[in-house]
Amino acid sequence: RKQLKEGVMKIPGGMTREDVMNEKYPYTEMEAFRLSGRTFFNVAAPANEHVWTPMLRLEPVYTHEAEDTVLHPHVGGKIKIWEEPEAGATYILGCDPAYGSGGEADSAVIEIYKVFKDKAIQVCEYADNLVDAYHLTWLILVLAGKYDASIIVEVNAVGKVVLGQIDFFRQIIKNKEYSKENDIYLYAKRLKEYLYRRVDSLAGGAARQWITTPETKDELMRLLHGSLMNGEMVIKSYELYRELEKITVKDGSIGAHSGHDDRVLATAFCVEHWTKHFRARLPLHEEYENKKEEYAKIKTEGEDPHKMFSKSIMERELYNLNNPPAQARKKYNFIH
Repeated sequence: RKQLKEGVMKIPGGMTREDVMNEKYPYTEMEAFRLSGRTFFNVAAPANEHVWTPMLRLEPVYTHEAEDTVLHPHVGGKIKIWEEPEAGATYILGCDPAYGSGGEADSAVIEIYKVFKDKAIQVCEYADNLVDAYHLTWLILVLAGKYDASIIVEVNAVGKVVLGQIDFFRQIIKNKEYSKENDIYLYAKRLKEYLYRRVDSLAGGAARQWITTPETKDELMRLLHGSLMNGEMVIKSYELYRELEKITVKDGSIGAHSGHDDRVLATAFCVEHWTKHFRARLPLHEEYENKKEEYAKIKTEGEDPHKMFSKSIMERELYNLNNPPAQARKKYNFIH
């Protein structure tokens, strides 16, 4: 196999593609675990899995009532936090729900990214194949509230339950006497979520959240591929790297044909939301780092309804001043 790699030997008869050769004669560890197909993402996991050690790990302790969930600091906690939320930053939360059946089943995954015009930085990750939809929904709201993140959730199958639970919990939160300074209370009042519009649709209608089909999954993967190849993604999860390595193309289908792709999908959801709804109006990463305090002030003022109302009036008056109505203009004035 080494001679094949070095070009000393020719590929055995019938094996006209390198990916087939990799399948039959694996040279590396990852090639040995790949059942078939060619690698889709040209990435490699860091040699040291502790290269991006989380600054904090939390373990959710669930009870009968989801709102009584407690997040305990724990060395092996399933919630990994690499960065605390920043007041002026923009965050996106992507979730790939699962049934929570344990064993080798898919994990429910939450990924949170801090996004800019030119970069998306992973700041938080949660993965668990035992959590049910009820408690997962509460955790989505808690983490999204903490980071003031806009959410995108896959609503296939169990995802529909999660979407219904989000609305149910928001109503509970609004009706209960939570402190107005509480993250979850504030988030329930200003829920931000992904709206899907078909790229070929001329109508103004939109659907809540994301439904994965073979076509939309292919679109997601290619969008993520572009961001990775352009160096726009800062990934800190070793497990996510391992999943990316196992994504292959087989018979025109892109996916984890030997393993799981839950973290990859949750990340791809974030990239979809970032690209379609946020990217064009965000600052560059370097610009944000140089003006953090200014952006924090802008974001805080932007969320004050009284200031937003006053600002909208001022903007409207300025627009009317610079763009007078057609009947107020001189007749036949085609220049102004």
